[in-house]
Amino acid sequence: MSNDSAPTDADRAFLEPDALAGVVDMFTVLGREELADAAAELAFKRGESIDRDAVERAIDDAISEFALVSVEREQTNGADQDPHRRLSRLAVGPTAFPRLPDGAADLPHILEIDGNRAIDREAVATAVEERLRRDAARAAADGDDDRLETLLDVCFDVDVWAGVDTDDVRADIERALE
Repeated sequence: MSNDSAPTDADRAFLEPDALAGVVDMFTVLGREELADAAAELAFKRGESIDRDAVERAIDDAISEFALVSVEREQTNGADQDPHRRLSRLAVGPTAFPRLPDGAADLPHILEIDGNRAIDREAVATAVEERLRRDAARAAADGDDDRLETLLDVCFDVDVWAGVDTDDVRADIERALE
């Protein structure tokens, strides 16, 4: 890439779903804003600036592909905060093959994010299953065969990854594809 040209999507491998999953995996779980900050830091380390909308689209794509899972959890820190407020956290999803992008090893220090995070794996599995069911129903209603084919593959990943039985979802998808 020459210095006068703008970075292309190919130059931004750190925004690919598996790279974003690798960053999340490094911390176990990240907030969306934290992941966006990490992506901005990776771009900065490459001497680039990055459009926040591009990062948001990349995160949305990773979620859409089930490489990342958005999990709601109750906010529990801070006595003056509403205990019923829900926060969205991102965890590695069933289709991801997490890999750390170049320069990611320094992110815990640079972003000052605690590396001792945990997430309830059952909550992640439930979020994946619910999302898979919603997406399959929507794709069937829309007649979106391409999405249904993708979700059929995701069913197998979810079965193995989360130990969730998706036979009924798979059967619904197969009927919709007939």
